[in-house]
Amino acid sequence: MEKIDRNEEYEVILDKLYVSVSYLVKEFKIPQGSIDNKLRANRINKTSNWMYVECSYDKRKRLVEYSSIPNFYYKKYHLPNEELLFQQFKMNHEKRIKQNAEIKNTEIFHYFEVTYRSQFRYYLKHYYGEYRTKEKTEIYSKTHAILVLILGLCDDGHVLKDLHKYFLKYKLSVKATNRDSFYRLMRKCRTTSIDQVVKHGLSNIQRKYKITIIHEKILKSLYRNNQKYSMPIIFNKANRRFIELEIAKLSLSTIKLYLSQNEIQNMCNPFRYGRKWTEENLEHYVNKININYPGEQWQIDGSKFQFKYLSSDNSPSHLYYFIILDSFSKKVVGYSISDSENEQLILDAIINAIEFTGYLSKEMVTDNAKPFYGKKLQKLKEETSCLGMYWRNSKVGNPRDKGKVERFVNTFQTAICSKEYGFIGEGVKSRRKNFTVSKQQLTILEMNKNLRSKDELKRLFISLIEEYNQTEINNKPSANTLHISKKSAPSISLSPQLKAKILWNETQATMKNNLIKIDKNGVQFLYRLDDVDLSILLNGLTFKVYSSKIDHSISYLFNIDTDQYITSLRQDVSIGGLSYVVSKEDSSEILKNAEKNKKLHLFIDNEKENDDRILEEEVQNLIASKAGINLKKLRDIESIDHNSRRVISKQNKSKNDILERMKNPYFKKGSMKIISKN
Repeated sequence: MEKIDRNEEYEVILDKLYVSVSYLVKEFKIPQGSIDNKLRANRINKTSNWMYVECSYDKRKRLVEYSSIPNFYYKKYHLPNEELLFQQFKMNHEKRIKQNAEIKNTEIFHYFEVTYRSQFRYYLKHYYGEYRTKEKTEIYSKTHAILVLILGLCDDGHVLKDLHKYFLKYKLSVKATNRDSFYRLMRKCRTTSIDQVVKHGLSNIQRKYKITIIHEKILKSLYRNNQKYSMPIIFNKANRRFIELEIAKLSLSTIKLYLSQNEIQNMCNPFRYGRKWTEENLEHYVNKININYPGEQWQIDGSKFQFKYLSSDNSPSHLYYFIILDSFSKKVVGYSISDSENEQLILDAIINAIEFTGYLSKEMVTDNAKPFYGKKLQKLKEETSCLGMYWRNSKVGNPRDKGKVERFVNTFQTAICSKEYGFIGEGVKSRRKNFTVSKQQLTILEMNKNLRSKDELKRLFISLIEEYNQTEINNKPSANTLHISKKSAPSISLSPQLKAKILWNETQATMKNNLIKIDKNGVQFLYRLDDVDLSILLNGLTFKVYSSKIDHSISYLFNIDTDQYITSLRQDVSIGGLSYVVSKEDSSEILKNAEKNKKLHLFIDNEKENDDRILEEEVQNLIASKAGINLKKLRDIESIDHNSRRVISKQNKSKNDILERMKNPYFKKGSMKIISKN
């Protein structure tokens, strides 16, 4: 059975013809009550005949399956065969198509189409502000335009009877299904304004006559109250006030409609709901420049690692982590994990990021949690701010300000962590069923035999972070690929000395025997000064010394007053105390130490000789100046005279040599060569 378009009387569903009840009553005179009884019997399963469905486009209509009507009705009411009825419907459908084609080709139809599709925009100004949705505003404007067009066509000689069929083809705010109602509508348009006809029966047009300025001010003052009065309370309070002032009362629906206007909401809600509503709904967000290079901005945030480990008291416990995310590539450049969320955990993450990248970001966006205001972190902020790093807290109540790191937590848990055994879900507040764990599953995961140790969980976290950096998520390049796709911006590069000053521990120590002693967790480390010149200057003074907890091979010396870098110190190598345990390395170290001491003594002796010579010259100058003699000028004259005598003696010597050679009989003129004897 071919598919034909639906209309009000029939419909084809799954190659079966369904006919409306009204069609059976009108065309074949089947009693309405008889059909209703049979449909009711089918609904309560008393008969298998008279199958029916609700109309897909009008639920008030019922469509009867034509093949389920018993043969008795075919004979009694002369019902045609299903195929014949279908052919009849098909012919009617083709006729309507031809009629519609003829209508579309007429000039009047084009007038209606142009007016409905485009010219209605001229009338939008009449309805702006009256309705809150754009669709409703456009429908009322189109209705206004169509009514103006019909009045104009009537003035040109067209008959209303012919224009009615065009009027019915469009979705308009006023309806006139029969000619009488259409005639009344157009008569009303001529006697009154079209605006009032279009808005007829709506509360908006009534409000203009009922609500005065006093009504508006009283309603606004009640709605602005920070006690957040409900609509019934506003209705009661307002009408009591209206009675006192002897003005007209308002209905609840009128008050609701007035207060629901967008303009009223925006004026009253800042007082009703406070500053927070204003920030979230009225104040615009600052448009931030896009991050174009890695290293321009870092964002930091922490969360609970959604795995459990077996603690020392044999109970399941959690770990917490903080990560530093590069805003351009979304790569995790630094992280830390521990069993408590505190200031040290944040510091460890920042230190890890700086050591990994070797530079400081231009901007660091942090959270507003209490650990971010600790003393150690404030000191780190001061030191890095002096180098040009800008620190700022994210805007309170606006998680989008650091949305990249907020989204990381979500992506990390759903795309990476959820694949591992032991993942306990996103948490109670999660709305996604795929990433939540039932109580039974959680009980199984918390069994001691299924829990990892603390060290195993830390290693798992590090491996998952590396997997996140290398994984392509949502068909996008991995974080590592994006990070190396562009060269880093002119970030704040760090020398080893600055990195040590920012990240390493600071202690004060006095240099003795050209050695600095530092205690690290009860263990003593010695650092030596190899520079002979500095050893004379610095021995016996107190300095700031920066040393690492991990790398004990080097430390850096800074002035205790000016905080300026002086030099680096190497760890002093200990040698065996007994002669039979001294190795080759120990022997070479002893020789180096002896050579250093030798240089030190030689340096001291040379300094003594230089001091003696300079002292003697200064004493001579002093005696000569008292006698009125300038020794410096005398020394300059002597040196000039000595040099001139030296030049003259060389010239005389060269002349004598030439004269002696010319006296030789074998000397040839014009040549400096002597002819040899035959």
